[in-house]
Amino acid sequence: MAGGKRVPHVDDNNGVKLRAYTGEDVIVTLEGTDRIFNFGYISIWCALALQDFGNAVIPADLNVPPYVASGNPFPIMPEFPNGKVLKEDRFHICWKVDEAAGTLRLRFEGTVKRDEYMSFGISGSQTGTSMPESDVIVAYIGKDGEAGAMDYYLQSRSQCVPTNGDGACPDVLMGSADAGATNDVTLLSSRVNRGITTIDVERPLAAIDAKDKAISLAPTYVSWAIGELNPEKRVSKHSLVPRGDVQVDFSQESSSCPRLALPAGDKDVTPWVIDDLTPKPAPEVITAHIGPSGGEQGYQGIAGQVGWGIAWYLNGLLVPELNVQRNNIYKFEIYGGNDNSTNLANFHPFYITSDSDGGYNQKTAKGKEAETIYAGPTGGELCDFTSMADPKDFDTFEKYAETLNKTCPPMLKPGILEWTVDPETPDVVYYQCYQHRYFGWKINVSGASQTAVSFALMVALLALAVFNQI
Repeated sequence: MAGGKRVPHVDDNNGVKLRAYTGEDVIVTLEGTDRIFNFGYISIWCALALQDFGNAVIPADLNVPPYVASGNPFPIMPEFPNGKVLKEDRFHICWKVDEAAGTLRLRFEGTVKRDEYMSFGISGSQTGTSMPESDVIVAYIGKDGEAGAMDYYLQSRSQCVPTNGDGACPDVLMGSADAGATNDVTLLSSRVNRGITTIDVERPLAAIDAKDKAISLAPTYVSWAIGELNPEKRVSKHSLVPRGDVQVDFSQESSSCPRLALPAGDKDVTPWVIDDLTPKPAPEVITAHIGPSGGEQGYQGIAGQVGWGIAWYLNGLLVPELNVQRNNIYKFEIYGGNDNSTNLANFHPFYITSDSDGGYNQKTAKGKEAETIYAGPTGGELCDFTSMADPKDFDTFEKYAETLNKTCPPMLKPGILEWTVDPETPDVVYYQCYQHRYFGWKINVSGASQTAVSFALMVALLALAVFNQI
């Protein structure tokens, strides 16, 4: 959505998936000083697949009456300058301190399911990580899609007893035991994108009630956990906790907030095993068609990211890893569509890139500068695979492939792409769609690079020179 802006409306729920609409009017509200004439189009955008699912141009002479409505605009998720890996590929915490406002903003990022919580906060001990007496924030998105963030005091390693506040309880349930205990956490925003749950919250730096611990701008021992919510949307016993002491220095001016690795599909789903494709150099041809992505068993499970329903098939195989050799030429026949004037959904130029997501044409100028294109883009007339079968009904790709039908126009003319694998090509590059993200997969590049060949040649010549002097 390069240059676009997300617009809130009445059904926004912290970025959670919207409900279905049938024959209804949907009202959206522009933020702040924005006016309809500041924009050239409005679109239906899928945040999960990062795709435009339809748009309309806004005429410059459109007569639009003003509309006034209450409610908070959809929060734009800011960048956080600091971060720490709590559990690799599972849970990251990022933060931003605003001393002038007296607040700490936290971003919870985790590969968690609906009704799984992430908790993080100040340890119950000043000399190590200890769960009892910790002051933590519990953040989650429930199965109903509702996000939550609550201030908890972990009095003991037991289930919460609401009548007296014993156990792991929200502060708001401790009113009878400790007058004035409150929820001092503000939920700012939440989303689920490509299997990663992100929740932004804010809390005061100071302790507001007796169960709170002040944030010290110095190395601080912390507690964290992942677990499931009970039916009351309170924490149950954790399934994952730290093994040892964990410290966070909230006074750091800058520390990396790394990108969380993407989950490779649902744990209960086994991705299909797709054979690698190791073609011979030209004149042998590699065909590239568009076809169904295969759901969680297919592209999502293989590549570890959610596509938008279709993906590349090379020589009839769904997103195989492609193995090539440097200093060779490889020939591709592309059947991805070449008409971008009427229907971009059928326009899939094939290209080879340094970017694992693809979709060069969607990127900002800065994003384009960061990407290297090694070959393409090339279109060709559209010839695609289709299937009416549910991929979940097949435990292997070979069985699913029997349901595929190929639809091609008469007198088909493919696009031709010839790729000379440069000696300095990296060990891993990607074949993708130039127009859309998440269509392709890896190309493994092997063979000596020009640098290695030059070094080997220099050593050989040096050895020969020494031999001649003997």
